[in-house]
Amino acid sequence: MLPFSTNRYGDLLKEFYVGIKDNNLSDVRMDEIQRVFNELWQRDEVYKNMLRQDGSVFLKNVAIENVRWLGSPLHAFHTVFTTDVAIANNTETLVTFEESWGDTSVFDFFNNDKSKILFSPGLVNFHMDGFVKWQSNATGYRYTRAYFYKEDGTLIGNQTLHGAAAANGIDTATPISYTDSMPIGFTDAAYVQIKVTQTSGGNLDLQSVRFSVGVA
Repeated sequence: MLPFSTNRYGDLLKEFYVGIKDNNLSDVRMDEIQRVFNELWQRDEVYKNMLRQDGSVFLKNVAIENVRWLGSPLHAFHTVFTTDVAIANNTETLVTFEESWGDTSVFDFFNNDKSKILFSPGLVNFHMDGFVKWQSNATGYRYTRAYFYKEDGTLIGNQTLHGAAAANGIDTATPISYTDSMPIGFTDAAYVQIKVTQTSGGNLDLQSVRFSVGVA
């Protein structure tokens, strides 16, 4: 018979078979083999509850120590708008981006619409950053807002990403930096749109927009 300390499943099966065949498997060892395979079944049930139909794994209350990342843990999607366009005074205007790059496993354009940035289901926390660059003008304020929508186009809510007085003599580049929780702030959001406003008193050139959204 194999050594009592062997608990590899293949060895246990062979030990069980030989013990039954030779009629020398003790009750104590039989109980031990049964316990090991019952624990294997329990672990299998746990693993099945973790695995989702799409092949992803759901983990909760996970403690990780000494992590070695084989790839970047940051999922970031970047967009840019670079064509000068005149924005009317005090008129909120939707930004339609021209190019994009980065990780599209979590974020992307929604249905290929470059004015809508997709949020993947199950997203928890997210971060937005970038900048909006305006023509030089010292009058009024410059605003950038994010509007969150459900998949059917229903507006959930909006968030001001930046609002500040303009500066003269230089182009006004307003920074964006915003972090939020989807379940708390924008449950069921499917996509986000970026809109800009200026109150210079007349038309003002929007020169460029750089917008990134990410999650780690």
